[in-house]
Amino acid sequence: MSLHDPKYLDQETYNQIFAKHETYRIFKPLIQDRNTLRFHLKEDDYQLREGLDGEELDLFFDGEMRDGFVSIFRNRPEGKVFAKSIPWEGWDNLRPVISEFPKAQIVGVDRTGQVMRVGGGEAVVEQAVGEMVFDTTVIDGYVYLIGRGKIWRRDAADTYTLIGERNDNQALIFRRIAGIAANDFYVADEQGDLFHFDGQQLNATSFQPKQFMGNKVVHQSPTIYENQPEPEQITCIAHFAPNELYLGTSTGRVLAQTTAGWIELNRSQPEQMTYPIRNIVKCQGRIFVVTGFWGRYNILNRREQKHLWEIIGNVVQLADVPAEVHDFAETLDAKDGVLLVAGSRGALLWDGVQWEVVIDAQAYHILSTEQLEVIEADQAAKAIVEGDYEQVLADIHSKTGALTAEMSAKLEELKDSPKYWMSGLPPLLIREGWHAEGFEILSDKEVLVIQGDLSCGKCLEFYGPLTLVFGNVNAQNLIIEGEVFIQGNLQVENVIYAYSESMGKLWVGGDLQAQIWLSLGQQLEVRGAVSVEHFCTQQSFGYQMEQFPENQDFITDLDECLVPELFKDGALDFEELLMRIEKNEAILRS
Repeated sequence: MSLHDPKYLDQETYNQIFAKHETYRIFKPLIQDRNTLRFHLKEDDYQLREGLDGEELDLFFDGEMRDGFVSIFRNRPEGKVFAKSIPWEGWDNLRPVISEFPKAQIVGVDRTGQVMRVGGGEAVVEQAVGEMVFDTTVIDGYVYLIGRGKIWRRDAADTYTLIGERNDNQALIFRRIAGIAANDFYVADEQGDLFHFDGQQLNATSFQPKQFMGNKVVHQSPTIYENQPEPEQITCIAHFAPNELYLGTSTGRVLAQTTAGWIELNRSQPEQMTYPIRNIVKCQGRIFVVTGFWGRYNILNRREQKHLWEIIGNVVQLADVPAEVHDFAETLDAKDGVLLVAGSRGALLWDGVQWEVVIDAQAYHILSTEQLEVIEADQAAKAIVEGDYEQVLADIHSKTGALTAEMSAKLEELKDSPKYWMSGLPPLLIREGWHAEGFEILSDKEVLVIQGDLSCGKCLEFYGPLTLVFGNVNAQNLIIEGEVFIQGNLQVENVIYAYSESMGKLWVGGDLQAQIWLSLGQQLEVRGAVSVEHFCTQQSFGYQMEQFPENQDFITDLDECLVPELFKDGALDFEELLMRIEKNEAILRS
C-alpha cells in the first residue's frame, strides 16, 4: 500500500509556513471536518535550546514557547488551500480544540485561563476565565474546560458556565477530560482518581488508582533534567460509547473498562511503549494509540520511538499500516470518518481506504543544517550574485529608461547613510528575473537588484530596505515594506498593501493596475497610467501620478471601508490583515 500525495503545498507555500517560522513544529492536529484540517504549531523546545547550557537553560525554560496555527483546506482550488495565524505570543501551555458552537473555529485556553479563538475570519483574544485551566475538550460541539476541582462549559464567546465542582478537597486538580455527551463524560485528577458527570452531579467512579497505577515511577525521559520518581498519572481519557472507556498513563500503559471491571491491556512490545500515552482515538471501527512526551519533556530521542499502535481485543500492538506512517505518528485526531496522524515530519490523513499525504517535510526544504544548504544551493542556481555598490551604481548610470536617475540617487543615499556607518552596508544581491508559482517572500536583510521581469502566482512580499526591478512585476497580491522601484509596469490582480514605519515609497515607471491600493504610511509615485478601483489610505499626501484619474476617490476612513473582522479592540489587526491578503480573501466591505 502506497501513500497518495495530492501535493496540497508547493515548495513556495511550504516555505511561507515553515521556513518563515523555522522553529515551529506541528504539535497537535485538529479536524474541523474531513476537508478542513487545522494544526496547532508550537516552537520546538529542543531546536531552540540547542547549544544552551547552565544558566542559559534556566532562563530558556522560564520563558514561553510561541504558538501558531495553520489550516489546510482539501476542497479548495489550488492556491487557496492554506491559511496561517503566526505567532501567538504569551500563552502558557495553550490547549486548542475545534468548537462547533457558537461557531466552527479553533478555541484555545491556556493554563492561566486566557482564551483565544481563530478561524472563520477571526483572530481574537476573549475575556479570560479568571482561574487556572488544565485541559479542554469538545462535547456535543461545545468547549469544556477543567481546573482546580471545577468544570466549565463555553456557551458563547466570553461566556463560561460552571457546571460541576468538587468542594470536598481544596487541593483537587483536574487534569484530563473526555466524554460523549453533556450528561456522560469523565474527568481525572492528578492523583489518578476518575469522576463521572451525569448532567447533574460529578461522582467518583469505581476506578482504584492505587490498584492499577504505580506509586512512584521513573519516567525514562533523557531530558536535561534528572529523572526523579513521581506518581504515575492519567495522561489520556478516551470515551467512545457508554461502555467503551480507556485510560492512558504516563508510563505507556492502557487501561480498559470492562463489564467485570478495569483491566490493563497487554502490550505486544512493552519495551517500545515506555513513554506517556498521548492520544487514543477511534476511526472506522479501529482504535489507534500514540505515545510521547511534549512541552518541556520533549525528549531528545523522541523520533526513535514513533509508532502508531492499535488496540485489538485486549492487546496494544503495532498498527497494520504502511511502514512510512509510523514516522508521522506523534499525535492524533479523529472525526468525520477520517484519522489525522501528525508530528515533526508532517501529517497524513486516512479515510478508511487510503493514506493521503497532507504535509511531508521530507518532500520540501526543511531547516536542518543539510537542508539549509540545499536552499542556499537552490538560490545560487537562480543566478543570485553579490554585487559591489560602486559597480552597480555605474551600471545604473549607463542604463536608460524610466526612474534610472531616481534609482541611482536612492542607492547613493543608502550607501552614504549614517545608519550603516557602524553596522556596515547590507549585502547587495543581483538576480535575474523569475516566476514563482506560489508565494515569494524577499528578504529584509539585503538590497536587491532584479534584472528582468518578476511574476508570482500568489502573494509577492517585499521587505528589504531597497529593491530595484528593471522590468515588470505581476502578482496575485503584493505586500510592500520599504523602498521599491519598478521600472516597468506593475499589475496586481487584487490587493497592493504598502506599509512603512519610515515613510517608504513605491515608484512605478510604467502603468499601475490593481483592484485595491491600501497604504499605511507608504507613498506612491507612478509615471504611467493608474487603474485602481479602491484607493484606501490614511493620508492624502505623498502621491504623484502623471496620469492620475480625475475622478479617483481617496478613501481615508479605513474603519468604514475595511471588513469589521480586521479590527480588534477598535484597532486594526495587522496580523489578520496580512493573513487575509496572503489567503486572497476579501478585506473590503461589500
